[in-house]
Amino acid sequence: MKTNETILRWIELFNRGNAEKLAELYHEDAIMHQMVYGPVKGREAIKRMLSAGFKTTRMTSVPEQIIETEQWVVLEWKDSAGVKGCSIFYVCNGRIKIQRAYWDKLTFLKKHKLPLPPN
Repeated sequence: MKTNETILRWIELFNRGNAEKLAELYHEDAIMHQMVYGPVKGREAIKRMLSAGFKTTRMTSVPEQIIETEQWVVLEWKDSAGVKGCSIFYVCNGRIKIQRAYWDKLTFLKKHKLPLPPN
């Protein structure tokens, strides 16, 4: 699978809320670092994190811009509530090895009507 195909599949599965299939796109020892949280290491831990997130609220990734090289993809996205963010993927042999995501957690919680963290 080419790099852009991997990320387009990622978007499709993310929008379906399918943590099981989504996790299959990651290397066994992948690292996902949502900047509002610490890094999550390993496919199984990534699957658990995604599954928990999908149970909390309906999340979507609507691409606004995709920039790619042979192994790197930058995905600027927005969700259905209008929250914007950016994910950077390093893809090796059709599997995501590293993902970094930048988004505003407070805006996400407010727009999705989720509880705010205590002060």
